[in-house]
Amino acid sequence: MIPVTAALSTEIGSPGGPLVDWLAWAGTDREVRRWVRSERAPEGMFGRVMREDARGIPAALADPTVYAADLTLVSAGEFQLLGFREAVVFTNSTSDSLDLLRFRMFSGVVDPQRPPRVLGAWADGAPTPFVLDDSLLSVRLPRALHPGESIRLLLDGVEVIPPFFPQAPLDAVGWPPARGGVLGEADGQFSLGLCLPTLTAFGPDGQDDRPVGWNELPTVYPPALWHVSFTHPARLTLASTGVIVGSTADERTVTDTVVASAARDFAMHLLPDADILTTKVGPTTLRVLTRRVPGEELVGTDLQNVATEALRLFSERWGPPLSAEIEVVEGPVRGLPALDFPELVVVDTRHAHRPYHRSARHEWALVHGLAHQWWGHEVGSDGVAEPWIDEGLAEHATALYWESRYGRDAVVDRFEVELLEPLGKLRSRGLQVMPGTLPADAYDLGRYGVLVHGRSALFLDGLRRLYGDEEWTRALRALRAAGSERGSTGAEVLELLGRYAPSGVNIQDLFLEQMVSPAWLEDLVTAPDR
Repeated sequence: MIPVTAALSTEIGSPGGPLVDWLAWAGTDREVRRWVRSERAPEGMFGRVMREDARGIPAALADPTVYAADLTLVSAGEFQLLGFREAVVFTNSTSDSLDLLRFRMFSGVVDPQRPPRVLGAWADGAPTPFVLDDSLLSVRLPRALHPGESIRLLLDGVEVIPPFFPQAPLDAVGWPPARGGVLGEADGQFSLGLCLPTLTAFGPDGQDDRPVGWNELPTVYPPALWHVSFTHPARLTLASTGVIVGSTADERTVTDTVVASAARDFAMHLLPDADILTTKVGPTTLRVLTRRVPGEELVGTDLQNVATEALRLFSERWGPPLSAEIEVVEGPVRGLPALDFPELVVVDTRHAHRPYHRSARHEWALVHGLAHQWWGHEVGSDGVAEPWIDEGLAEHATALYWESRYGRDAVVDRFEVELLEPLGKLRSRGLQVMPGTLPADAYDLGRYGVLVHGRSALFLDGLRRLYGDEEWTRALRALRAAGSERGSTGAEVLELLGRYAPSGVNIQDLFLEQMVSPAWLEDLVTAPDR
């Protein structure tokens, strides 16, 4: 961890007073610009939470949005409330003038019985109109924000943290994070995924305001800089995106200060009675947090061993993650074995209420979540319109880990169990084999896992065998370099991979055959020697 004294001198010595207020209105525009420029430098606040040889990344980002938030978790009778005050420093890097900014509230999920409440919005120090429609917060700007100009906002609000029940069955249509564990409380733990209002991405058609799909998670956000102070009960231990750079405490509460750089969104998880295992994987610090349960002491060690091996393999293939720290938390999730956020993976080892036992399901899910640190969180893509990109690459990375640890035959068996057998059952029920390239909300829950995760991974696995491992690794390294700090489309991914294709291999034809047409998969399912 960064020393507390260094963090506090940076936070209070430069701006003076609470950072949220100073960024929102107390500091002058010139002072704020100077402070942001200084803290983006390699030795500044945002540089120091990157791995040492990547500390110049924040300074190289093109006008990143700066978020500074004060959060407080409190009990109010039967409800748990998360209050927030968030300052946002935004620079218009588009080619158009803007009169409105749109944010997604928390995880993009609204419980109509307990909706979030925005108590006020200010722009450049003055109250400004806003509208909260479901999870989309639209803030009216007091002036036209021309290209290259900046504005400072303050948002004030509160969210009810709903309970969720990990053992409850899911319906077949979708997986709602409000009841799945992205934002909720279960068994004394608090999952606070995507817990801050965050500006949606800008594209050719303007700022993203699409309704969230069946999985109720919005598309990926642009990389941003984060400074979050979180006050919570002292009995709870925090894991989060970014690095905890300082803490203060009294008998009842702890205030943790967290800094993250080049993170596309921000998530936290609180757990009681925590055991923490820390290790170094190259330049990356790995922290594994588990709940202390008598008789289940191996859970932390098992998760640490798997995460260490996965981070080592992926770092060797594509270079280490940008952040200085990655955290793995054992916590409850409903219906899925794991959730991934920037620099934070939550793995559920107990949702079926069985004693902990190491399983292939948990191992695969943890490695998949860690792979998303490269494919999805660093190399961005549109997870609503083209989920095959990040899910396929993360699933393919997991297969690479599996082959490295257990051999090629184990990977073939995995594809058989996770893709071909479920696909055969879907066909026996009369369900069509859909393309693996559709938007997320085109699939029900079962076919999403099979056709987006599995079909994409099988396609990429075939490319790797055609290219050869060395050339395929070069291609993915190039994809990482091209896609970091931005969003990549499917066409861009295929074009880049096509540059490394062997002579005579047409990647576009293979993509149409193996990702779009039903015939290829149907032949695999029905082949007697598959």
